[in-house]
Amino acid sequence: MTLRSAQRLARWPHARGAGAMMSMCEACAQIRPGSTGGTGHPRLLLTDTQRIKPRGQPAITFATYTCADCGCRWRHESDKNGKGPGWSVQPAD
Repeated sequence: MTLRSAQRLARWPHARGAGAMMSMCEACAQIRPGSTGGTGHPRLLLTDTQRIKPRGQPAITFATYTCADCGCRWRHESDKNGKGPGWSVQPAD
């Protein structure tokens, strides 16, 4: 998590900590798990990004987001061709 992301999350205490996820907000409910396109919604805060390059395969990007409204944690996975598992909800810590 970057310092900037941590500062943003500090403003929304319900979005921190284990089991902190409340019910999913309307915007999060519109994201289809498994869909590869799109950017989620404007209130998703980027908390981490990782790029992995398996030998002989295209690089894979993993981005983790936390919703500023409901605290729902999302992960988006894609490769350079825009393919991959797409969006998935992450379990609470």
